[in-house]
Amino acid sequence: MDPRKVLTPFYEIPLALLSFVFYKIVRLSLRFLVRLAASARKSGFSAWRVLDGPGLEKPLALPVTMTTGPRWNPHAFIASAGPFSVRETLAFELAPIQTSAKMWGVNIYRLSDHKTIHRISSLDGPFSEPCFSFLLEPDTYVLGLRYYDWTSNVSLPAVFADGQQVVPEQTLPSPPNTFYESLEKRATLFYLFLHYYVDVMLRYRRKLPASFVASEFLPVGNPETKFYFGPLSAGEQVKLSLEEPVLSTYAVYLTTYNRRSFPEFWYEINKTEDTSPVTRKAGYYLIRLHRKRKVDISAEISVTVIGDTK
Repeated sequence: MDPRKVLTPFYEIPLALLSFVFYKIVRLSLRFLVRLAASARKSGFSAWRVLDGPGLEKPLALPVTMTTGPRWNPHAFIASAGPFSVRETLAFELAPIQTSAKMWGVNIYRLSDHKTIHRISSLDGPFSEPCFSFLLEPDTYVLGLRYYDWTSNVSLPAVFADGQQVVPEQTLPSPPNTFYESLEKRATLFYLFLHYYVDVMLRYRRKLPASFVASEFLPVGNPETKFYFGPLSAGEQVKLSLEEPVLSTYAVYLTTYNRRSFPEFWYEINKTEDTSPVTRKAGYYLIRLHRKRKVDISAEISVTVIGDTK
């Protein structure tokens, strides 16, 4: 037996524990700063905030993203609006959304605890009214939007709080998500220590409660998406086998990440047998099965990691 493998747990597990504590402290601190900034604004933000390159150049934007949504989803276009002080209703126009993407979802989050309060998606249609309205308890909320399979002309809807427009409709000047190609250039040692525990947690997942691993690793709950995930060593590949009904019911997306939790490569799977490119760096993979039809099936796929395991 390689003596290096015998000694590995004695240093990587303590480092993972330190990384886990560091991540929690950084996330708690950044959430406090976000709430503080939101409370200093009387009317919240008056425009959509798009997850893109220019947006991530703003102070603390990337650290906040790396602690609230570190499982980057390059298959979806993501935007948010708010926070809004709401007494009763929060509404948005449907037409800009329906003409921008074949699949979409809108979530309402409570600012104080980031809990999802309501969700609506393209699967809930058809819709009889030009606007959709959420009935809410008096509080402060954030609206999150995701587009899948978007068109060449992407628009974001007008938003209304208690009947008053708080965000106007917005059209994007350029195609979304092009920033992912250069995102890894910002992967510093700070992010390596921030997410070091994730790789270790996944490799020791059989010794940990499944609910703990899922809650720490998976993105914020989406009932329309099923997830498969696991660790990867440099030089390995992900091999998938799935039946045709899965492809007709779900959009299947594969993303691999390095240990800093930055995406390495990503693509949609459109065939029943697929083998990913060889990973350049150790990290992990995440497979998303996003439902695109109202009819659900028992979706099971076979996932095997192959290649160099040294």
